[in-house]
Amino acid sequence: MSHPLRTTTPSETTGMKVVLLGLLSCAISALIILGNPLPVWAHAYSTETVVIKASPEKLMGEAEIAFTALGFTDDNDSGALEENEFYQQLSRVNGDLLESLHQNTRIECNGEVLPITTAWINPPDFSSQQGVSATSTVAVAFLTTPPGESVRSAQIRWAFPSLDTQLIFQSGETTLVSGLNDESVAVFEFGFWASVNTFLLQGIDHIAYGADHLLFLVVLALGLFKVAVNKRNWLRAVKLIAAFTLGHALSFTLAYFQVLSVPSGIVEPVIALSITVTAFAALTRVEWEKYWIIATAVGLVHGLGFASSLAQLGLATSEHAAAIISFNLGVDFAQVIVVSVVGLCLVLLRKTLPQWSSKITTVVLIAIGILGLIWTILRITESVVPIVEFLT
Repeated sequence: MSHPLRTTTPSETTGMKVVLLGLLSCAISALIILGNPLPVWAHAYSTETVVIKASPEKLMGEAEIAFTALGFTDDNDSGALEENEFYQQLSRVNGDLLESLHQNTRIECNGEVLPITTAWINPPDFSSQQGVSATSTVAVAFLTTPPGESVRSAQIRWAFPSLDTQLIFQSGETTLVSGLNDESVAVFEFGFWASVNTFLLQGIDHIAYGADHLLFLVVLALGLFKVAVNKRNWLRAVKLIAAFTLGHALSFTLAYFQVLSVPSGIVEPVIALSITVTAFAALTRVEWEKYWIIATAVGLVHGLGFASSLAQLGLATSEHAAAIISFNLGVDFAQVIVVSVVGLCLVLLRKTLPQWSSKITTVVLIAIGILGLIWTILRITESVVPIVEFLT
């Protein structure tokens, strides 16, 4: 006796599609995590930092330099510079330290070259580990001849090999940060416009290199443009960016003046959770009016993250109003670019793959939401102690 073929019902077909979309989204999230291109902590700086502190009477520098760049060798081929190796080679490396610094650095203040006169190595703390990786850094400090006057401009050449080196220059009440150009030179100009430029670029960088801020804007834009990319939704996008700006500008200003202080162990997990909440809102077709609330509330939290990042860098200036305005302008400029790119990508996707655009958008939203949830869990597990200390 033959049995008729069973056909799937519309509800079963929809359920299968949801399951497949979920599995695909999980797979994308897993690939992102396994590939590890994005940090769990968005504001954890891993760059090798050079700090220059200048006054008319003294200029002192402190830097983290790779062991190998200073001449240390891993004689045991163990992949780590052990404590006995460090002290056996310390005398030789110290003897060559000034020459190494002269070859790889050049410090110029107010147009005058200041030669390094004294340098020393601060030994690593070997008490808590068997050895230090051969690619790890060692702390070096040095002094130059005194500038003789307040520093108005400076150029620092730093040619020690590094994947990414940031230079921080402190002079008076102002602290500026700069990266190296193609010639391994960092340029600093002190004054009103220098502060504006520094904080403007930092605002742009905090969106461009802040993975969680970037993903929040992506899911916000996807939720806004998921129905149509038209003039009405572009205007809504402008209003949403304004709401987000209002939130982060308020909390950033309060944190900048130390009126409000919340540990990063609390701020960072909430920022990650905001990605998941916004992705969920986009998937469940939350009304337009509620997006205002989401954008403003999340902006308040992200502003605390911005302030925490600047505190880690140690940026400071006497031009407080200029710093706050220029930083927020930098953030807003980057936000407009991100939202515009997402909108244009959706236009292109709907023209080239009209039948698949909605499914692709859904997969991306689910994947980013899962990633945000994973970040939230990881950040909470690493923040239990700071949270308890703050609450008690």
